[in-house]
Amino acid sequence: MEFLASSDNWCRPAQLANAPDGTLYMIDHYREIVETVESIPPLILKHLHIDSGVERGRIYRIVPDGFKRSALPRSSKATTAELVKLLEHPNGWHRDTASRLLYQRQDRDAAPPLQKLFDTSRSPIARAHALHALNGLNSLDSAVIVAALKDADARVREQALKLTQLREDEIGVRTQMLKMVNDSDARVRFQLAFSLGAAQGEAATKALHQLARSDGKDSWMRLAILTSAHGRRGELFRLLASDDGLRQRADGKQMLSALATQIGAANQANELGDFLAVLDKLPAQDGRDLMTSLMSKLPAKSRDRIKSSAKSAEIFKQLVGDALKTSADEKQPVVERVAAVRTLGLAEFGSVKANFGEFLKFRQPEAVQKAALETLTRFEQSDAAGLIIDAWPSLSPQVRITAAETLFARTPSIHAFLDAVEKGTIKTGEIDPARIKLLQAFADEKIRGRAEKLFKGTQLSQRKDVVAAYQKSLDLKGDTTGGKELFKKHCAACHRLENVGEQIGAELGAIKDRGPEFILLNVLDPNREVLPKFITYVATTDAGLTVTGMITAETATSITIRRPDATSTTILRVNIESLRSTGMSFMPEGLEKSINHQEMADLIAYLLSAR
Repeated sequence: MEFLASSDNWCRPAQLANAPDGTLYMIDHYREIVETVESIPPLILKHLHIDSGVERGRIYRIVPDGFKRSALPRSSKATTAELVKLLEHPNGWHRDTASRLLYQRQDRDAAPPLQKLFDTSRSPIARAHALHALNGLNSLDSAVIVAALKDADARVREQALKLTQLREDEIGVRTQMLKMVNDSDARVRFQLAFSLGAAQGEAATKALHQLARSDGKDSWMRLAILTSAHGRRGELFRLLASDDGLRQRADGKQMLSALATQIGAANQANELGDFLAVLDKLPAQDGRDLMTSLMSKLPAKSRDRIKSSAKSAEIFKQLVGDALKTSADEKQPVVERVAAVRTLGLAEFGSVKANFGEFLKFRQPEAVQKAALETLTRFEQSDAAGLIIDAWPSLSPQVRITAAETLFARTPSIHAFLDAVEKGTIKTGEIDPARIKLLQAFADEKIRGRAEKLFKGTQLSQRKDVVAAYQKSLDLKGDTTGGKELFKKHCAACHRLENVGEQIGAELGAIKDRGPEFILLNVLDPNREVLPKFITYVATTDAGLTVTGMITAETATSITIRRPDATSTTILRVNIESLRSTGMSFMPEGLEKSINHQEMADLIAYLLSAR
């Protein structure tokens, strides 16, 4: 159902606001053009008046039929007692305003009436407001929190749990929190999983275990439990893994795998000790699966610690042995070979160096080559970069993207890459222009200096010159079939259209409405106007790895970065040494080096025809 429609194409509804009298106000920006100048193709811009409507704008007041305006209270003149009473007002504007004024005034005389309001009000919203107002005055005592945790209304209990994180060390508060693992409301239990992260002690860890048993099938609950695992990962892993029923459930396996991965990434001696102690008691297959998860993030220098246990050493040996056989057997399904190649990242590099050399050969499936390149990132030895550089001439364009990601993941391998460019083993024309820009702006002064010298004169043409040169594409008749193939090759890694590709970059469903000039401009000049969510970031980990790409997901404990080779890497925040924006679009410049004028016409024709 439409709430608002207008035949006036200057109508630009921008904001709705609740008013003191119970009506609704709407701001109409009312401009002919709301796009920025940079987003409009010059050919179109010269026909427009960019300032049309700058002196205009409208505010609508939306009221119900038969509305009669009543006298409005002057909240700024209200006494403290009157403000407290307003927290029960049916209009949210009055409640919010009263809450703000109570906080601003910091009148401690408000505490007794707020306490009374919490004790006596029939309104759950008012009781929740009273809780937060008392907290804002530093007058919220543990007895009130405990009462709120027992409140008949689930939303009040939920709000109270958010405030326990300030008082979790008080026995009464903690005791009531722990009882809430059996709360009847799912949202309350969800908030409890987060709030327990601030609670210390074995009882809180057991409560997280109980929530995993009762609510672990919900992916959001698993996430909440894992965010509260910091400082207790080893103990929580022990409880979950020792629970046979939970361990055999699909959600239990997922949570244990994620927890094992966290333990490996954190690389804390006490947590690794807890992991190994549990591993000795688990069935062989469960042990193998969890060992694989742990080792996927454990730094290479800590692997010897894992082998200190006889059982873990045996599991480790079996994992690597099986992976060697499967990865080398070209009769095995590609998906199984890929998994085996990744498992070889657990081995000592010297023992598998020759194998990775074979995996990079042109006869191997692309998926195997890419898996090998991604796994080589885990090895710090300089020979790992050497394998990639040796294989570079025979790598396909798509595999080279992944190869570049691996070479640029560590400072020593970047220097090896630059050495290869100096020697001519890798030609400057084979390198993504966006990569050259990143190297020339690299944080390391030596790398930056070498890149400036090596790639001097190879910069892309000025974007305005490229756009001007490709204007002739707009006059050519495009072939939509050929354009679709070009979309699959150059765009589908980040854009989705007609059920083809992945929706990582900007939505293209309505791009045909913007016209061919707009498409040409944005394809050739992606940095002309970049939304913040599509900017490229460079993350450096405490293990010395560099990951470049677009941030596609964030949680309380991690970020996920989508790399140019269409793979994603999730990094725990505790492992991030630095994170910086490049200011550049994730969509690289330089497509003109890959497609000619006719192909550009074909691509535009397809984008205009797609449904």
